[in-house]
Amino acid sequence: MKRASNGDVEKLHIMLENLELPEVKMPAHQRHLKEILLASGCFKSEGAHLSVPQEINGGIKMKTKAPTTWVPWRWRLVGSLATMALVLGVYAAFFTAPQAVASLALQVNPAVTLTLSERNTVIDAEGLDAHGESLLAGLDVTGKQMPEALRLIAEALRETGLLEDGRRVLIALHPVGGRLGEAELTALTGTVRQAFDGYVAEHSLPVDVVSVSLTADLAAAVLASGLLPADYVDLVTAVGSPIAMRVLNLQKELGLDPALFKEEFGTIAAALIDMKDAGIAGDDALAILKGTLIADPKLEELTTITAALIDLHEAGATQEDIMSVFTLLEEQVVAGIERSLLLEEITTITAAKIDLLDAGVPAATALAVLRTALAADPKLEELTTITAAMIDLIEEGLSKDEALARVQAAIKADPTLQNFDDLIDASKNEEEENEAQGTGRPQPPRPRPVKPEPDKPEAEAPGEGAVKPDEPEAEAPGEDSVKPPQGPADAPNNGAGGEN
Repeated sequence: MKRASNGDVEKLHIMLENLELPEVKMPAHQRHLKEILLASGCFKSEGAHLSVPQEINGGIKMKTKAPTTWVPWRWRLVGSLATMALVLGVYAAFFTAPQAVASLALQVNPAVTLTLSERNTVIDAEGLDAHGESLLAGLDVTGKQMPEALRLIAEALRETGLLEDGRRVLIALHPVGGRLGEAELTALTGTVRQAFDGYVAEHSLPVDVVSVSLTADLAAAVLASGLLPADYVDLVTAVGSPIAMRVLNLQKELGLDPALFKEEFGTIAAALIDMKDAGIAGDDALAILKGTLIADPKLEELTTITAALIDLHEAGATQEDIMSVFTLLEEQVVAGIERSLLLEEITTITAAKIDLLDAGVPAATALAVLRTALAADPKLEELTTITAAMIDLIEEGLSKDEALARVQAAIKADPTLQNFDDLIDASKNEEEENEAQGTGRPQPPRPRPVKPEPDKPEAEAPGEGAVKPDEPEAEAPGEDSVKPPQGPADAPNNGAGGEN
């Protein structure tokens, strides 16, 4: 076995000098590692051993190399590699770049995001809008512990007057790379909140701090949609991440315009929160929101529609009754009524339905009344009049079916609805006459009397033997019609109808 040559040792030195460690990102650490390896005794040349004095030829002392134990070069190479592996292991444990475990988004007016390591160190910072980029340009938070970084950001916000009365600080955290469980993420969110609350309390700042934890899927969805914490924090706080995720999915599910959906997402979230506050369960509220977006894909009457349906819910309507409003709207669109008009008058429609329900009209009958009214009045000018007449008839003792039949008969008799109230009143008078005569049977409304045309000859005066064509020869007592009194022969003729 031959010893390692100087050339072999030199090769090892070259290998170490050219050593590449992809995971090492800090030159100072890399240089320190190479110095350790190069200083290792395994790579010293033979000439580096200490010498001891030797006596030669009668007392002349000469310095000679100290005796060494010869080791085969292959074993020395193995030892060198083992030492290098050990050092690399130590290096990997202490000097590798930290890994991200969570992302923290913070918004007041500027919006920024901080990437945190498992040791709560900020390893990256980025502005989510122009204001956020400007804020971070004057701060050095990378490499700082999270509490210190938040303090620096809060200080900058306070100095620029952005933590004044009425301001809200919104904080949202989500896991990165699947390295944090739900419990760990919740704990981290609490730590972040405590750090910012501490600064707020220290300076007695009149601001409201809101913090939420997002699932990884929801975080990816809001990022893809370009939403900021101000758009979704209140929604997540109110309904949680799962339902918030389903709301975001409505954009693709319904084929809504992405830019419009992003622009109006705050309004969409507020509508869902209002429904929840009104006591509508999560799935039911989501179904109402979905129906609203289908009925109003341009999101022009979103708030009006949901507010009207909340009123309907608070009036005691079931979820089925509420959803039937969307069916009614689509039926009328098919029938030719403009969608924009229906949506503008949704409050009138739901108010009419509430009045009918309050009067004891069953939901199915109330829906039939609304269908009748909308078919008769496509401009929705007399909708309230028609439903009010229905309610009056019911309150006067008619059954639901009788009242509906009376309303339908009046509409059929005068499709213009100009004489609708008169026809309803006439039907009431007819009913009273029938009751007075003991028949008790409702009659259809009588046509109104027609005035004689001017060019027709006047009927003969009473007393000359003429008989009215529409009168019986002898009237029964108690009839409303009374003959006018007979006057002198030269008295003026008042006409057969008795009109003045």
